[in-house]
Amino acid sequence: MHTDFGSRLIAKGEFTGREAAQAGSPGQHPLCKVGWTRVAVGMCLAPSLAGREPVRHDAAMTISDSWYSIETWLQSRAPATYAALPDPASNEELEALEREIQMECPDALRESLLRHNGSGECILPVFYRFSSIRQVEYEYKEMVKADERRVKELRERHRERPNQFPAPMPGEHPFWSPDWIPFCYNEGGDLLFLSQTEGETLGRVGKYGRDSGASFEDNAAFMSLAHLLEATANALHTGRFEIWGEWHLYVDSEGFLDWRDPDEF
Repeated sequence: MHTDFGSRLIAKGEFTGREAAQAGSPGQHPLCKVGWTRVAVGMCLAPSLAGREPVRHDAAMTISDSWYSIETWLQSRAPATYAALPDPASNEELEALEREIQMECPDALRESLLRHNGSGECILPVFYRFSSIRQVEYEYKEMVKADERRVKELRERHRERPNQFPAPMPGEHPFWSPDWIPFCYNEGGDLLFLSQTEGETLGRVGKYGRDSGASFEDNAAFMSLAHLLEATANALHTGRFEIWGEWHLYVDSEGFLDWRDPDEF
């Protein structure tokens, strides 16, 4: 589902990719426009964040702190990826998203989207990218519909247990919950999501694998979106990212960020 949707956005000029980055000036950040609040090294806050107290989390860095650290590193080390960072989302777009998915956008995700509406070419290991608002809405609706189809099929197949579903069968991975908000995707069909389910998973980052279903990992980077962004910022400065194995930082000759297995060097 991801490739087709992404292709449609690229065709309509609404998805920032390598072509958009190469067409622009690597030294000009898309956020730095007249009248916007400016901070060090040319960074700037979205108008809706200027003058507001940043949302605080258990992580050591706020969402905005982590993005600032990521932006600073990219500007000096991976200028093409830096130039491809998308503009902020608007509050109106966030309100429209909430109406479409019929739930409130978590503060951490709201703060991140008000900084950048997606991540363009800024990728995590295994080729994950942060989603734009349109992608969040699309993936959420697609996953809810897929889960509804799954539940219907299971109920028809197991008529002797009509009240068991949508709970998974014994030994099954959970498929999807309407309390999960997808915010990160890769072209293989996998997602990262924020759980809004009351209980021990509230606020945690989960992973949905196309072939394996949903799971929550013990890695500290997945305790919250704030932890994941902080881990990403720290990894840029250390050159290593130890999630889903060990990944080392690489910047290609065009100035694009990549993560590679150590054996590839």
